[in-house]
Order: sequence, then structure tokens, then C-alpha cells
Amino acid sequence: MNGSSSEVLDFMRWFSALPYAHKVFVAGNHDACLYEAVIDGLDSNCHYLCNSSVEIDGVDVLITHAPPYGILDRDVSIHYGSNELLSRVTAVRPRKHLFGHIHKANGLEESGGIVFSNAAIMDEHYDMLREPHLIKL
Repeated sequence: MNGSSSEVLDFMRWFSALPYAHKVFVAGNHDACLYEAVIDGLDSNCHYLCNSSVEIDGVDVLITHAPPYGILDRDVSIHYGSNELLSRVTAVRPRKHLFGHIHKANGLEESGGIVFSNAAIMDEHYDMLREPHLIKL
């Protein structure tokens, strides 16, 4: 629930070994040990984003932990997304916006020419419920 250093190292080994040309990750709300961390030694195709960016082949994709307000952000009758993030996404207009955080709102949605993906795959008990989304760029 708090992302220990040993769990992070285990994740890094697994993540680095994935057979993809580029790999990008952000910390979640249980990953306190990664907040503002400087991570050295990642392969050049592995990217940790924390209030930062990386350009890969010119693709316009926004990756955040939390969703924008009103888009795949609902748990029961409450919207947990950020109004500030919604304003920014609307202004920047990325082709894709990838996020998670709201476990019950997993899904894909297109709005205003932007594909939104809530990739939360676990339920509130942290049991895996869904397969990850595959989104072609």
C-alpha cells in the first residue's frame, strides 16, 4: 500500500525486461517512495515521469496518474477527476490521455478528438479484474 523500495526495485527489473521499444511509467498514490525521486540507471528506453516529459517519436500522449474531471473518473455517484487537469487537457489537446487511479472507471472513451484511457485494472481490494488496454499509436 505504500510502495516500499524493494517493491520498486522488483517492479523496475520486471518493467525493464518488457519487450517493448519504449516504456513509460508514473507513480501512483501508493508509491510515496517515488515522489520527487531521481531514478538513475534505467535503460535508455525506460522513462519515469514525475512532473516531467519525454519525447518519443513525436507522438502526442499525456500520461497522468489521475483522470480529468468527468472522464472515466466516477466511483458510484462521485466524480474524482481534476477540474484543473480537464482544463489543461482541453487546452493542450493531446491525441491520447492515459491515466488510472479510479478503479471502478476502467475503460476507453473518445471526446473532442482525444482518446482517454483509464487503465486501472484492479478493484478496491487490489485484486486484478481486467486485462490492460492495448492502444495503437
